[in-house]
Amino acid sequence: MPWTIERSERHDDGDYVVLRIRELPGFVAASNDPAELEQIFWDALQDHLASYLEDGEMPPLPEEARITIEAMEREIERQSYSKPAEARTSSAGLAARPSRQLQGVA
Repeated sequence: MPWTIERSERHDDGDYVVLRIRELPGFVAASNDPAELEQIFWDALQDHLASYLEDGEMPPLPEEARITIEAMEREIERQSYSKPAEARTSSAGLAARPSRQLQGVA
């Protein structure tokens, strides 16, 4: 499930490229060296996501991931009601992981 990555260029204090992820408020990675930007991006993303977990919060997910998880939870709940009570299971622990590919760069 790709994140929505937005790319822009800034020229106000030198020339540099800025990458943001639309679904992660406050996330930004920037560099004046395009070759260095990808490593900066992944390091910053890892730190940003870790900060959510350290605070006991679930990071915002891409729209596609939210829809998929909601559909899975509905299906699990539907199936659990069609089983005898002793065979019902919980949907706890479902999670999605972002792809490490720079897909969807705008």
